[in-house]
Amino acid sequence: MLFEDVFFRYLSFARKYRASGTAKYYQKNFKLLGRALEACGYHDTGDIDDMMYERISDWMIRETDKKHSKINDAMSCLSTALKRERIASPYFQKLKDDTEPFIELSDDELRLLLGYVKQLDITKSNNLSWSLAVLLFLDTGVRLSEILDIEFRKVDFENHMILLSHTKNGRKRYAFFGSLSEDMLKEAYKRKRKYVLWNDITDTRLNKRSLEHFFDKVNRDLDLEDRIHPHRLRKTFAMGMLMRGCPVTTISVLLGHSDIRQTMNYLRIGSIMARQDYIDHYPYAEKTAV
Repeated sequence: MLFEDVFFRYLSFARKYRASGTAKYYQKNFKLLGRALEACGYHDTGDIDDMMYERISDWMIRETDKKHSKINDAMSCLSTALKRERIASPYFQKLKDDTEPFIELSDDELRLLLGYVKQLDITKSNNLSWSLAVLLFLDTGVRLSEILDIEFRKVDFENHMILLSHTKNGRKRYAFFGSLSEDMLKEAYKRKRKYVLWNDITDTRLNKRSLEHFFDKVNRDLDLEDRIHPHRLRKTFAMGMLMRGCPVTTISVLLGHSDIRQTMNYLRIGSIMARQDYIDHYPYAEKTAV
């Protein structure tokens, strides 16, 4: 069987039985795998040998700028597609993780970012939507793909809730917003657009590229040591909730994680929290009191 047929059959399955985000994830990885397999001389499943994974991972390291974690993702997609067709493949030893972790915004970084957003003239360019996006990321913890799909008819101003219909795992959930984004959200509502984030220049819904352009500008203007991006704002929201005592189970629901283990890996239990917990739960406080 040709590898392209293996990928086609799995994508047909994923589009029918998996969330749209999952299908797109496999499609992206299959595209990369197709290039790697072709370059390494693997055209159909009859060409599979014990060195296949090692050869194509070496090609990706050499010919692309993919991190090890992304190459591991691609190998996992290939293995999954082959297993579904009951085609044997060799064991793949995962490459060591070389992803540089990022942490939430510090208080100073958050202050600078909010000050930057506040000084923008929301009557010009797409400043209203760009500013609102920053505030919503911080206020709700939603993903980039989710925020672009929010329609005003899904916003409940009375209860400060937003119904997210298009999520990564395909399950609808509610996001909640507070005072940080409420006023600007109401300002955007006055413009009577279908989507919360709107491109006033092209008179269409705002897209990912426009937001990336804005964050590039933010990073140039603020010139911080660590880049600001939507995922980092999502983590800032999550850590902010955790630092104020919100249960991890609730944070997991708010982030839209399918498994609480995702949330546990996502959050950073810092030394400040560990120290405070140590003080709050110190077992000898009463016994040693004079």
